[in-house]
Amino acid sequence: MTSVELVAISSGASILTLCLGRVRCLIRPCSSEEKCISGCTDQPLRKDEHELDVTEYHIGGREVLILTGKG
Repeated sequence: MTSVELVAISSGASILTLCLGRVRCLIRPCSSEEKCISGCTDQPLRKDEHELDVTEYHIGGREVLILTGKG
C-alpha cells in the first residue's frame, strides 16, 4: 500500500468519525402494548425534566411500583 492510499484511508476514516459523532440516535425499547421508538437527529437530544420511570416488582405475592425521576 502506498503512502497516498494510507493518507486517503486515514482521512476518510477521520471524516466519517466526525460525521457519525454529530448524529444522535434514540432507541426506546417497546413493550407488548406500545410501539418501539427509534430515530436519529443532528440536534441535541432534550430530556424532559419531569419524566418519571415506573418499575414494577413482585415481592411476597404483592405488586410494588417504584417511581423514580429520570435524569
